[in-house]
Amino acid sequence: MAPGTQPVLFHLPSGRVPTYVVIDRRGQEQVRTSSLGVAVTAARRVLAEQGEVWIRASDATCAHIDPHRVATDTPSCPWIQTIAATLEVAPS
Repeated sequence: MAPGTQPVLFHLPSGRVPTYVVIDRRGQEQVRTSSLGVAVTAARRVLAEQGEVWIRASDATCAHIDPHRVATDTPSCPWIQTIAATLEVAPS
């Protein structure tokens, strides 16, 4: 087989760093960051002030957070599970 024609054995990460956007109840972007920790910290502040907050990731997943739960269509997403554990609320 000629070089370059064999199937790929390992897929390397694309090198893209995920970004997270924290959005308040008015729909205004509060923080845009590549650090999940920074996003969680900002989300806690917005949650305390407004009672709800959204975090959207660059992979098109999104979480709505209120004092009782993390609502999402993708509860098995690792970053959403991390947020739910950090904020001590249940993903649903």
